[in-house]
Amino acid sequence: MKAELEGITNALVTERQRTDHTALIVGALTSAVNQFKNYRSPRMKQYLLVQMTEEYYRSANYSEALTLLEPLLWDYRKDFWWIPLTSLLRLGLRCAYLSGRVAEYFTYAVELCSSNTVNDLEDKKRLFSNLLSILEKHVPPAEPDIVESAEEIKKNWQVELERISANKTCITTIITNTVSSFVEVKATFAKRHFYAEQPLEVSVHIR
Repeated sequence: MKAELEGITNALVTERQRTDHTALIVGALTSAVNQFKNYRSPRMKQYLLVQMTEEYYRSANYSEALTLLEPLLWDYRKDFWWIPLTSLLRLGLRCAYLSGRVAEYFTYAVELCSSNTVNDLEDKKRLFSNLLSILEKHVPPAEPDIVESAEEIKKNWQVELERISANKTCITTIITNTVSSFVEVKATFAKRHFYAEQPLEVSVHIR
């Protein structure tokens, strides 16, 4: 009886491993997205796309997850939904770290350091320290909830950082009016009144 039970269990495990569950889940979610798109339900469509992104992350398909993530981030930014935006940025940060995508990691870390995101101050300090490490061409520490093999990830990061250093290129270009940056810039006039044909003096405040 025991041998028979073990045989059935092994057969079930083998069948489960043979089936590509991610493809089935993504296929079902894609059909649902198309349905809600036809009925003009943008919120439900966004919700399903978030689920699809999380499924790609669970299946270690980080490139697809990052591709889906970008338009979602834009939608939540323009609607000022800071809590779901923070959650998605953290998901993107993990995907970028695990796939060695330095530019995406840098961009997401910059936004997570801003005053709009809802992660705590200690987390912002940790991410800011990681940004400084990247600028110095050092591999940043892994995110606290990442359990994957560290050596392979560090190797991928090192290769990418060496490539950036050898080509003498920027890590990334961040268009600040499309993300919530931790750098705030404000310009003010030095005087309340000016006369025509006189030079203007402008002060630029950065914090």
